[in-house]
Amino acid sequence: MNIQRSPQLFLCLFFSLGLLSSGCQTGAAKLPLVEHNGIPLPSIAPMQQEFLSQPDAAAKYLRLSELEAQALALATDEPLRLGSVGSAILEIYPASITGHLVLEKFYRNLEASDTAQLHASWLSHLRNTVAHEANGSTEAPYTVFSISDARALLMTQGLLETGALYQNNIETPLGLTLLARENNDQPLRTLHYDLTPLLQPLSADLADAQTAQPNNPWPLLRELASSNDSAAQASIGTFLAKQNRFDAAISWLEVAARPGNVLANTLLARIYWFKAGAADKQESGQNPEDADHATPTAAEFKQLALENHLQAIALGSVDSMYALGRLYIEGFYGDANSAEGVTLLEQAGQLGKAEALLYLGHQFRTGQRLEANPDAAKQYLEQAAALQNPAAIISYARYLTSATGQESISAHERLMPWLLELAETDHAEAMVVLGNLSARGIAVPKSSRRALKWYKKAVRNAGSHHHGAAEIINEVSWTLATTATSSLRDSRYARNIMDKLMAADEAARDRPEYLDTWATTYAANGDFATAIDKQEQAIAKAMAQQRDDVLEILKKHLSKFKAGDRIVDPAP
Repeated sequence: MNIQRSPQLFLCLFFSLGLLSSGCQTGAAKLPLVEHNGIPLPSIAPMQQEFLSQPDAAAKYLRLSELEAQALALATDEPLRLGSVGSAILEIYPASITGHLVLEKFYRNLEASDTAQLHASWLSHLRNTVAHEANGSTEAPYTVFSISDARALLMTQGLLETGALYQNNIETPLGLTLLARENNDQPLRTLHYDLTPLLQPLSADLADAQTAQPNNPWPLLRELASSNDSAAQASIGTFLAKQNRFDAAISWLEVAARPGNVLANTLLARIYWFKAGAADKQESGQNPEDADHATPTAAEFKQLALENHLQAIALGSVDSMYALGRLYIEGFYGDANSAEGVTLLEQAGQLGKAEALLYLGHQFRTGQRLEANPDAAKQYLEQAAALQNPAAIISYARYLTSATGQESISAHERLMPWLLELAETDHAEAMVVLGNLSARGIAVPKSSRRALKWYKKAVRNAGSHHHGAAEIINEVSWTLATTATSSLRDSRYARNIMDKLMAADEAARDRPEYLDTWATTYAANGDFATAIDKQEQAIAKAMAQQRDDVLEILKKHLSKFKAGDRIVDPAP
């Protein structure tokens, strides 16, 4: 049985963001030299080491963090108050990016050009040090001394921070992710930082002898959270949410969201939606007189989810645009919001969220939630593919090969290059789709020979690389056993690959669809006795699994086998 696949669409929790790597750089590129009045500025690393080796380093670091946060809060509207706080910062730590940033601004406003230039030179030197062999990616994060220094760097780039979260894993015990944007028309940028060098020296002071653990970030994060560090508060909330301690998580995340942390808003929306579902189940089986009126109702939790999604959208979150767009279209906030849902999903798509365009394409294709519109379906799927998202490219190509009544259907001119690039990365499903396109003559001249080549290459690749090998083998086997095109049919090969799959894969033997394909390959080779036996196994499995969705077609196939007929599928 050929399994028809629609785009796999998931609402993703933001705390599934990729964890950071260590970012250790070993290149030999030389750090650019920065001078002031002909004198080279000192190396930053010894200054950091000197600070961290002090016996009271943790207390000084927390005071530094407090002053840096205060300085950044004053930087925009009260530049003349920056002198004292900037000087206090550099007295504690002379290599603070934040300290030099605010003092450069302070002295520039006073028109003290020589002193302003000194701090500008330091800023240039510090930026060069941070960016040396790093680019802010997960593979090469910037190494900074504090979250305020990371924020100060954003300011020098003309970027506005919209969210922050500390993260940790074995390789990077203390990482930081910042989301930022240049303007409302641009997608959020994700920048990664590594603060791991701070961790061991500071945590040793912050944890007592019994709780001290190497590379444990939580003592430091708790202190930062108590000092109103939104990223630390969001991190604690995220940790609690992962443990299903939702009420405690909400307390931390609501505090984190107050200064405008889109990551906190996004997770709050998810938690409130989960609690709405739980409350709805409880209310449906409860006597109204027994209700706890101090606990929010399902409707109130849904409203809280809506408010947090809207706040996240205002901060540029494409994930909330996608989530809320789907909720609108699927009627969770009433039946009059479909148009707004489409708008939100289009906006998310314009900002690079391929899943949003895939969802619209799927809805307009099937007519499940929106009125069926083949032209709109093709348009959205094509736009998603143009973002060069692998799943979107595959979905778009599958749509083209499954569309009916469109013999002259056209494909995006870049479709074949996109698929070929995927195939070069051993993407077995891309190879299957290339076979389908060749068999149908879409985007390339029709060629059964080329289609067979792609199908067999997909099977070879799936057997050794692909995590979904069974699906690939099942699809190719079905196609080659049931095609109406004689030059494409290869019944013996189809039976052989299904024999190998079913002998080796217990999970495949439990799938009625795969048993149906297996039986079909025997019928295609004229062995109807075996086909009937295997089809009866498929029907028994479907009945045991209550698979009413496939029972009718399985029984229809069994009737054909008993009549001595093979299955012929008109496509490809």
